[in-house]
Amino acid sequence: MDSEVRGRVEALCGQLSRWPSVRETVRDGDAEGALDALLTLLRRSEDPDPARLEALLDTIGRAAAAQGLPGLTSSVRGPVPSLPQGMLGGPENLGWTCPLARCTRVVLAGESEGTPVCAAADPAANAMTPYVPRPETR
Repeated sequence: MDSEVRGRVEALCGQLSRWPSVRETVRDGDAEGALDALLTLLRRSEDPDPARLEALLDTIGRAAAAQGLPGLTSSVRGPVPSLPQGMLGGPENLGWTCPLARCTRVVLAGESEGTPVCAAADPAANAMTPYVPRPETR
């Protein structure tokens, strides 16, 4: 999956995780079926077809925009994030990443009081993956 599609998945999942009412907005725009199909594809163990993901994201994005929520599936981020230059990894949890490895979403430890969840993951196991970098060896 290319970085643009990952970024779009990140944007959508981040909004769905933070704001449950986003699903209602998508439903009101007649795209709940597209959202369900997208989430099902993301949950599978095999890599989903990027063209199919993009088509579903387009449908969801248009539906949300028609309901007054533009930009729901757009992201201005670049490639998969890494630690800022000069920041050494340690044993502490610096944050969380996508448990499905399908998007570039990162929630820093200071941005959440508890473990954040992934809207695309199976509801029974939707906790994001802790990001604990390996210490640098010299």
